Amino acid sequence: MAITSINLKEAEHIIALAEEYGAKFVWFNHLLPCGRARSQYQLEPTPEQYEWFLNNLYDLMHKTYKRKFDFHIHCPFFARIYKERNPERFQDWFENEFTGKCIYFLFGGYLSVLENGDVIPCFYSEGLKIGNIREKTLKQLWKEVQEKEFYKRIKDPNNLKGKCGICEYRDICGGCRTRAYAYTGDYFESDPACAYAPGNPIVNRLHTCTGATNIAYLKRNK
Repeated sequence: MAITSINLKEAEHIIALAEEYGAKFVWFNHLLPCGRARSQYQLEPTPEQYEWFLNNLYDLMHKTYKRKFDFHIHCPFFARIYKERNPERFQDWFENEFTGKCIYFLFGGYLSVLENGDVIPCFYSEGLKIGNIREKTLKQLWKEVQEKEFYKRIKDPNNLKGKCGICEYRDICGGCRTRAYAYTGDYFESDPACAYAPGNPIVNRLHTCTGATNIAYLKRNK
């Protein structure tokens, strides 16, 4: 399920379907302005809507179901929410179950091959072509990713800018680099979908409890 502003309350229904039909996992993915969603900015949830949805998803993850299935939540700042809600189990979950580690998993630990043979580091990073499997082997392209300075820099959370760069959760989150680029033109800038205010517990409690909407999205000028 791609998380949008119009299906925020559908998670429980999707999970019920997975349980009914014996699915092995449910997958929730944040919406990114690329591909057919490139011009659909109105479908993106606000930061506060993401905060509500991901907290609700945490609750749904920990319900008892008739069938066992895995939860895959592809949204980097869900790591922060999980750690806030369950610090005791966080490390085990983060290392063995979490699939949304953008700067660690996708940029340098993963490759996508497009239908024309182009290889990109993340299946949303259409503009970051590494090469083509018709011209080089996947092993050669993988090695290039590991050696390029850009990917070394982007995997280091200390190189992030804005509030992502000062956030105490940057080592486990780091935001979505593709979304940062889509809205700001800089892969190292803050992820504008995150409602968290580093070092400001009052603002963060306000977001969680009231759904305040005082953090606006950035729109990239094209």
